[in-house]
Amino acid sequence: MMYKAGQRYFSKSEPELGLGVILKHEFGNLEVLFPATETRRLYVSESAPVKRVSLREGQIFDFEGEAFKIIEILEEDEGYIYINEKGDQVREFQLPNELSLSGPEDRLLAGNFDDAHLFDLRRRTLMHQSEQLGSEIYGFQGARLDLLPHQFYVADEVSSMVKARVLLADEVGLGKTIEAGLILHRLLLRGDVKRVLILLPDALQNQWFVEMYRKFNLWFSIIDEERFKVVEANPENPNPFLEESLIITSTAYASSSAKVSEAIVEGEWDLIIVDEAHHLSWSQDQVSREYSLVEELAKRVERLILLTATPDQLGEESHFARLRLLDPDRFYDLEVFKKEQENYRSKVKGIDKLLYADSLSKTDFQLCETLLGKDHPLLSRLKKENYEGKIRHDLLRELIDRHGSSRIIFRNTRKVMENFPVRCPQAIELAKESRQYTRQGAQAILEEVDSDLFVQPGNNLKIQWICETLKAKADEKFLLICSSREKAEAIEKGIREHMDLKMVVFHEGLSLNQRDRNAVFFSQDLGARLLICSEIGSEGRNFQFCQNLILFDLPMNPGLLEQRIGRLDRIGQTSDIQIFYPYRKESVESVLADFYSQGLDAFARPLHGGEKMTQELRPSLEEVIIQRAENMEGADKALSALISLAKKLAKETKEQLEEGRDHLLELYSFDADRGLEICQQLRKSDRAGDLFSYLEDLFDYLGVDFRDVDDAVYKIEPGQNLLCDLPGLNSEGKLIATQRAETLKREDVALMTWEHPLLRAGMDIVASGEAGNNCFALCVDPSSRSIILEAVLVLECLLPAKSGINRFLPPTPIFVRVDHRGRNITDESPFKEEDLEAGDAERLLDKKAVKKQLVPEMLRKTQKIALEKSQDLLKQAEAKVKTHFENEIARLKTLKEKNDFISDAELSELESAYQLLVVEIPKARLRQDSLRLIWKGSENYLDA
Repeated sequence: MMYKAGQRYFSKSEPELGLGVILKHEFGNLEVLFPATETRRLYVSESAPVKRVSLREGQIFDFEGEAFKIIEILEEDEGYIYINEKGDQVREFQLPNELSLSGPEDRLLAGNFDDAHLFDLRRRTLMHQSEQLGSEIYGFQGARLDLLPHQFYVADEVSSMVKARVLLADEVGLGKTIEAGLILHRLLLRGDVKRVLILLPDALQNQWFVEMYRKFNLWFSIIDEERFKVVEANPENPNPFLEESLIITSTAYASSSAKVSEAIVEGEWDLIIVDEAHHLSWSQDQVSREYSLVEELAKRVERLILLTATPDQLGEESHFARLRLLDPDRFYDLEVFKKEQENYRSKVKGIDKLLYADSLSKTDFQLCETLLGKDHPLLSRLKKENYEGKIRHDLLRELIDRHGSSRIIFRNTRKVMENFPVRCPQAIELAKESRQYTRQGAQAILEEVDSDLFVQPGNNLKIQWICETLKAKADEKFLLICSSREKAEAIEKGIREHMDLKMVVFHEGLSLNQRDRNAVFFSQDLGARLLICSEIGSEGRNFQFCQNLILFDLPMNPGLLEQRIGRLDRIGQTSDIQIFYPYRKESVESVLADFYSQGLDAFARPLHGGEKMTQELRPSLEEVIIQRAENMEGADKALSALISLAKKLAKETKEQLEEGRDHLLELYSFDADRGLEICQQLRKSDRAGDLFSYLEDLFDYLGVDFRDVDDAVYKIEPGQNLLCDLPGLNSEGKLIATQRAETLKREDVALMTWEHPLLRAGMDIVASGEAGNNCFALCVDPSSRSIILEAVLVLECLLPAKSGINRFLPPTPIFVRVDHRGRNITDESPFKEEDLEAGDAERLLDKKAVKKQLVPEMLRKTQKIALEKSQDLLKQAEAKVKTHFENEIARLKTLKEKNDFISDAELSELESAYQLLVVEIPKARLRQDSLRLIWKGSENYLDA
């Protein structure tokens, strides 16, 4: 096929892109631009799924607002020229980008028919796609998560912002990573973003990679030095950050050299996520390389999400440093920020009185006048109504809008959450051990503890205690975490010398698949009773079904200790947690045990401000460990002094954090009613039965084997007649379930929802391909003699997905049915699958009157009916747009009058988005998608 610039083509696989225009044809490649949807496609020219647009004489299309009827077609320089009765000419490259193409009609009149039942599959596919795109919970269903209201509330708020730039600062165990993943997943599915960069510490790269894949079906590429060098060696694309759309890299590596930083900055990202953002060092005198890089990226990206520890833990300067990345215009001067914060804190202290008051005193009312202004209409209600119910809610919401740092910081705390377990620490003091240590650092000394484990593991005192405990609690599961792979393997060996036990290990020496299998075996009721983890077990994996934690050793870092306990102490844990920490009497590890239990109380409750305390206490802690190792005189006294100092510092830190708590921010960060509403909608979607029946039919068409293997668990495998490759489906097959609870119990079972990549890919194959868009069927009924035409037309507005059009007017199938008399019989009972059978359409279409007159007239009738139906849909879409945007714009304008966290740019972009939809929705077109011609009557329809 000869291609030439300016020729018009449409995509056979993606007709919704509109008309394309050839840009270039060279070196075996074909570049096509689809202007209506701002999309470019690069194809291999020999296999390009495109078809030349060739209009027919008599065809009418809209050109510059007027009907253009073709009476003559000329060809000049390999391009078509269309001429109307006035002699006006439209050259091929001038054809409207939104021109509706009539592929199904062409196939119908050419007698090219598919299996009759493919029409139903195609129609159901279009219907489900439309329903999902327009759903309020679109982007949230596919997440393989417990339905926790606070996480979905934050994700809904942030993903609904025009250009989200926020700080996620929930306490440990509440799921900042999950919130970021939910936001990311929804923005990707909606088409709001395409290119995403996640920056984080080295140690968290694998954790994020696994979390994004397991929980959200998102496959990220990790770019490190080795990958950079491999890609850089390719002269055609020396920048690895342009090679993929979803990328994870460490902040340290990203800022390690000018070459790497420049490559990242060239990335043109739509969204950047930065985890552990409090590690980005900034002061007025000195700025770290990492901070400078993120600051440069922040200037170039519309959406930015920072994840960090609780704000203010590391001081006002650190907090300001993060906020200025999000909004440098608002946070431009540290001293101004400090004054604002001091003024705000004084207001929050006053507001705290109102939060917890049973009724309003005269002093409280005067405070409301100060905070709201004496003319505020709410004050008259406060005089008349009791301070409870709606009036209390309205007052708090008004104070949040007026004084809270809403829309930029989200912080949920355990104090406003429910269902957290109680920690029950149990110190296990073992017999004293006599041994000598050489002079060395504290960390090296700790690594020598349990050295007998590697020589005679069965004789180790901790191993013996573990075996006794496992025998005494024979019906319970235990998670054991230690510092290294070598130690985990030695522990397993030692336990096997004492007892026959179902147990598995989990460490970095195992493949990802083997870790998965071991974690699954541990999760099963009749599976392993003990899971032995190296330190990676404290990252990313959560084992809420287990209530016993053994800390075989203790880390020097309190944050790492909290991470270990956090594998069990999380939202969703159903029982109290037993935390066992065995140690030898008067040993170096007893120093850590006493320091954590007596000094910081870190076993019994979550440790806040741990990083700050570690910085202050670590030198003294290391010195005490060394003194104990060398049996120095005064070691016990030094330990007592350290514990006293730790107690005092922990108390002061807690008081500072409590005093600095922003109760208004916590209230804004979680609207329980809205979060619960989202979760209820998700549960309702989970319970709907139409997904399973659709899956069976879709997999049958695609050639995917689908069988029951367990209660509510199914296995899918490529069949012998697999139509094409599907994402995530390899020769080994895949376990799936449509019930969320089943997938949360088993790591190896994928949650199959309407949003799963495999299902979406299968639906796209059906909806965008040719199969099923023209079908013929017999409905044998000797008592009837009629021809019926069923048509599906799709109402679509050709705007980029990032415009938000799908929330108001997703591509919407309109089903119409007419008979040969021109009667609209759409509302009559649909044909059942068993009512229809294959037949020879040519026997009917060979009749000239049927093919030339009757069928074209029936086609026109279906299009007319669909056009009438589309007007109601357009009115509904316009009403939705008006309601949504006018309410949101009014709300932001009101907020802006009270609180300068709302920017002019945000309002302006919202108003522009509104105007775009108002103008473009009335221009939505009807595209003929599919047809099914049915003969209802005797099988001898040739003589009908």
